Amino acid sequence: MVESFVIYTILIVVSVGLAEVARRSRQFGFVIYALVLYAMLFGVRYDVGVDYLQYLFAYQQPEDSFEITRMEIGFRSIILTFKAMGLHFTLFFAFVAFLQLFLVFRSVKEVPEVYPFLMATFMLGCIWLSYANGLRQILSVTLFVMSLYYTDKKKIILTYLFILLAVLMHKSAMILVVFYPLFAIKRVWFSNVKNQVVLFLIALILSNVSILDTFTEALDDVAAFLGYDYYMDDSYQELREDEGLRIGLGFFINAAVNFFLILFSNKVKEEYKNSYLPIAYNLYFIGVLLNAVFIRSQLIGRLNYYFYGLNFIVGGFTLAYLYKRNKFAFAALLTLYICVFVATLYRMEENTALFKFFWDYV
Repeated sequence: MVESFVIYTILIVVSVGLAEVARRSRQFGFVIYALVLYAMLFGVRYDVGVDYLQYLFAYQQPEDSFEITRMEIGFRSIILTFKAMGLHFTLFFAFVAFLQLFLVFRSVKEVPEVYPFLMATFMLGCIWLSYANGLRQILSVTLFVMSLYYTDKKKIILTYLFILLAVLMHKSAMILVVFYPLFAIKRVWFSNVKNQVVLFLIALILSNVSILDTFTEALDDVAAFLGYDYYMDDSYQELREDEGLRIGLGFFINAAVNFFLILFSNKVKEEYKNSYLPIAYNLYFIGVLLNAVFIRSQLIGRLNYYFYGLNFIVGGFTLAYLYKRNKFAFAALLTLYICVFVATLYRMEENTALFKFFWDYV
């Protein structure tokens, strides 16, 4: 456990430090160095979740195996390319880890002041837990993030090109085609902070109410259509509704983080109105509500990656804003992110955060 804490702490210090150098020098290359370091470490990490082990197993199978052919053509092409070159699986995982995070940072390349804060929310918020496990869908999510960059610039062809690439990684991204017209009509959909706080509090209350049985059949159909049917074999009930989920301190820490992001949202959107942040916030807020109401459903949680998965991006912009405008609020929000990090590592043997090198197990 101590080894894991040391590795993650060093990675945070170095990667945020490099991002800070990039911010001050306005040289994106230093961000690339940080991403390479991250990718190298996460390439050699082992047993980071059930999905990771499935991808590892698939990588070791013949090209025509079911484990590979069932994947969407885009992600399957990446696997087959690495296999054809005879490369070790750690290089495959490192490449995917780099590409995921590169797409996110490329989407904010024009806003250098956000670099270190975005790196901080990614690492301290332990977003890497899902990034290292759900490879295909997270890659799809990050391609969607790039599409938002072009949506904001009203470049419809590039927007849908990146959505198409997202679909080729994970067909659940088909649900994203409707968003360009919505943002073309109206760029900001949520502007009343008081109403957002009320909706958030209602969603938190509903998180303690089991309402998923009403949607059981619909969830079955959605799962099959969007490519989640193979998740439903042995753990169907858990994916549909995790009755054993305990709502504890971590839930309230994350709720506090979201409250901060909502509270300062209008000021942050105004500060970064020339970026895609206002558009990303719309999706994030929808994700916040879905995450709370359907907290017991891993299936809806997977669909919600496209929405709530933008939380650390909104968090990065918010920290950058508060660093300039409100040092007390900045310190409070940063402290909450540190609490998320510490709490996650405290439970590392339960939540797959424990850092294992592949050579100790393979």
